[in-house]
Amino acid sequence: MKRFSLVLVAVMVFSLTACNSQSNPEAIGKNLFAALKNLSNSNGDELAKNFLKKEDGYNLFQEIKSKSSNRGVSDWSKIEYVNYIHKEVTKNGVKYSSGCLIVKLNGKGDYVHFGIYLLNIQVGNEYKVLKYNDNWSRDTTIPWDRLRQSLDGILEEWID
Repeated sequence: MKRFSLVLVAVMVFSLTACNSQSNPEAIGKNLFAALKNLSNSNGDELAKNFLKKEDGYNLFQEIKSKSSNRGVSDWSKIEYVNYIHKEVTKNGVKYSSGCLIVKLNGKGDYVHFGIYLLNIQVGNEYKVLKYNDNWSRDTTIPWDRLRQSLDGILEEWID
């Protein structure tokens, strides 16, 4: 019985570790959301660690921080995860994924949603953000079909 319990604990620890790694494209969306949720009390390190070039992550951090007060967001801990959609492609033996992270802002301004379009590249066993474009939206509904089409455009336009 003890052996079974030890094996069960080991399997659970391995499963949790595997789920938290960025070995799948969904993980990068969840990691970026966690970084955004802590943005109010952050120096950008948490966001930057998800990027291939850390300076790109710090640039996005600065962009978001400078725009957020004008867009009615004073406390990023109040944002809500809506969804992360993505598409994967392999080109010249390299795995990429295009994605879009959507969060609900819950601010006092007229902006309702914040989205980040991403091009991710697989490096080793994890995905890193290669390119990004942020999008502040006043729409109360999310145009999912248009977002999915945008993912194809990202893959075509952003991969050199």
